[in-house]
This record gives sequence, C-alpha cells and structure tokens, in this order.
Amino acid sequence: MNHVVPERIFEHHMNKTMITAHSGCEGTGIDTMDSVEKALEIGADAIEIDVRTDPFGNLRISHDPLSLESYLMKNLLEEVFHRIMPASIKVNFDLKEKAALYKTLETAETCGFPKERMILTGTTAPDDLLDDRELSGRADFFLNISHVLKYVYIHRREEFTDELFTILMEEPLMLVIDEDIPGADVYLSDAGMIRQKLFAVSKTLREKISEDTLRVFQETRAKALNLPKLLLDTRFMNMLNAAGIPLSFWTVNDPEQINRCLELKVCNITTRTPRSALWFRNQYWYNDNIAKRHVID
Repeated sequence: MNHVVPERIFEHHMNKTMITAHSGCEGTGIDTMDSVEKALEIGADAIEIDVRTDPFGNLRISHDPLSLESYLMKNLLEEVFHRIMPASIKVNFDLKEKAALYKTLETAETCGFPKERMILTGTTAPDDLLDDRELSGRADFFLNISHVLKYVYIHRREEFTDELFTILMEEPLMLVIDEDIPGADVYLSDAGMIRQKLFAVSKTLREKISEDTLRVFQETRAKALNLPKLLLDTRFMNMLNAAGIPLSFWTVNDPEQINRCLELKVCNITTRTPRSALWFRNQYWYNDNIAKRHVID
C-alpha cells in the first residue's frame, strides 16, 4: 500500500519540535491563567488549554465537568484569547466535549485570533473532519490516536468477536501496545485473559488496522496524530513514523523520553516541564548542527 506523506506544518527554524506547555506547567495551578502566564514567561511555543462549556453555554478552561458554582470560578475562554493575542504563542485547545468544537472556533473568530495559531485536540474525531470538509481550514487538528482507532475498529466490526470489540471500544490502545514495553503490565493489569485475546489477533488483521489508521489520517487532512507517551517506541509508533505521519506526544516530562522525542523529530511534545524541554531542544539542535558542520568540513 502506497502512502502519501502529509505536508509538514511545523517548519520552525531548523525544523524544531514544538514544545507545548501542558495545563499546570512548572507547578502552576491546572486550568488557571497562572499556567498561561508561565508558558508565556518561559517562551513555550504553545500552551494547552482544556475547554468545556458551563451550564449557561459559556466556554471555560476546565478539564473536568464541574458544578455551576465551580464553573463560575474558572476563566472564560475569551480571557485566554485576549491575554495571548499580542504574543506569537500557539494554543492547543484540548476539547473535553463535542459541544465545544464549533463554539471554540466561533469564539476564536469573534476575538480575531489567527487560525494559524490554533490547534484542536481532544474529543474531535475522524467523523467530524470527514463530515465537514471546511473544518481543517479553520484550525490545525491533532487527532487523538484513540479516536482514530475507534473509527477503524467500528469499520472492521465484523472481524472482531463481540467481547473483543467491547474491550477495544473501551480501551482502544490495548491492541497497539507491545506486550514487552515498559508500562504494558500496568496498562493491562488485571486483564490476563484479555491480554491473551488481544495478542491472539491475527497478524493480517493488525496490518489492516495499521493501514486503515494511515488512510484515515490522510483522508481527514489532520495535521498530526496525538499519542500518549505509553506508545513511544512501540512497533505501532515506528510504523506511523516511517510513513511520515507527524506525531505529537503527551504528557512527556521525563528527560529521557523528551530526548527520545527529539531524536524522532516528532512535531510536538506536550509537557508539564516546558522549561527543561526547551533547554533539551536547544542542546539537541546545537549538537546536531555541530555534528553536521564536522561532516561538511
């Protein structure tokens, strides 16, 4: 199967990996303006903002559903736009519910926020981009790999047993986690029989799922696939990387994993330690340039 390599969108100087400050970065409060201010202060390329609608239909920065009283204590999304408008920082809107998709886009347009600085992740699924072809032109979409896999599983429904299909719809990553990678035991804990069923899936079906994942990504015209750090250095990740799919990883705080992402030249790292990630990136690209100069000389 021939795959078209998607257009690379993050052509930073020296094609640097983008560093996104996770909500609550550097010890600030989660879903607070303090977190936004910290990201601006340290010079992160982007900041992650969790988005939900309150009972009145207003967009607020919140990861979890809250009571009305608690929602009213959260900042409105308009406040974020107004604060960061003068800067050049991008914003990764992690949408926590479907209702926030069009509302976020409309709020950005009303505030005059440039679409080139908007990244949407979270609940956005392949269906959204395939059903509305105009969406991909209004922001950059990073599709969460779990939503892409669910879409693929649904379209191959007849090839799974009912039990396995139910498991995969609840935990879509289970089929693409290598049995021997660090963290697999934790992810598959208390699931001995499930593990046996998952790793008994035929090689042919696994290959079809991998090919479908690439095809769906290309058809949606998304800009990147968003993966949890658990999938770093899995066979599945290697397949995506080899196909030229831009990869974004969250939430990568460990220095060793940050450096691994830099080596892979992923398009984005979302981290709670953006200050150190920026430092590692600068060191990585400095050393890389020195090495290239020695080769030229």
